[in-house]
Amino acid sequence: MSDDPVLDMLRSIRADMAEMRVKQRAQRVPLGAIERSLALKRDTAETRAEVSGRFDRRLDRRDVIERRLTPRNA
Repeated sequence: MSDDPVLDMLRSIRADMAEMRVKQRAQRVPLGAIERSLALKRDTAETRAEVSGRFDRRLDRRDVIERRLTPRNA
């Protein structure tokens, strides 16, 4: 190392920063996969809710049609 303590400290900080960047890159890949999975699950849940609502409306319409077609004296 050098005789300058400030330069030694800066080198040490740079080395620590490099290590932190490597660890951060290693964590980014799994986090990205987790985020994509959660987004897919959220989208799937929203789609299910939408389709379920549409299906419920169709059942309601069917009930109305059946009531109209059923004779009232029966």
